[in-house]
Amino acid sequence: EHVGPVVDFARIGATLYSVSQGGIFAHEGEKIRLIHEPEFRVFGMAAVPGADSKEDRLLLAGGTPGESGRVAWLNIRSGKSASLKVAKDVIYDVAVRPDGREAALACADNRVLTLQLKWFDMMPPILRHKHTSDARAVAYSPDGHWLASGGLDGVILLSSKANKMEPNVLQEHTAGVESLAFSPDGKHLA
Repeated sequence: EHVGPVVDFARIGATLYSVSQGGIFAHEGEKIRLIHEPEFRVFGMAAVPGADSKEDRLLLAGGTPGESGRVAWLNIRSGKSASLKVAKDVIYDVAVRPDGREAALACADNRVLTLQLKWFDMMPPILRHKHTSDARAVAYSPDGHWLASGGLDGVILLSSKANKMEPNVLQEHTAGVESLAFSPDGKHLA
């Protein structure tokens, strides 16, 4: 059973995964089963489909408020996981670029980090850009060209994969941005 609120969902194939303080659950039709109990509190989760189902993974982000921001791989088939401390405070959200080669992290310390992903190997994080308050959400466009991040500063930062210059700043919100999603055609951001 879930403990506390369900904080995120991810789908790989026909299976839906949900996460709360009670762990990660797989939903397959009417069957629901606990598949993993993470070693840290998870705030965000993203699917990383493999070349075949033996390589399907979930990428988890979270940590302990004020102490650590952690990222972990979970191999769905084997149940094996590996984690990495990447920040001194919680990571609120994680997104995986559609090609599966990069992940973005929204951190409580205002930073948006990217990780180059390899098979069960996470390279050290790279600073992509910073908000003036907690970064709370990240999303990649369907073609992987754009990375959007939202923060409690009410700003969305939009940066291009091809251009390493300063991100575009969208300042039309009167409160924090805590969730982001691109439309399937990549032309709109909600």
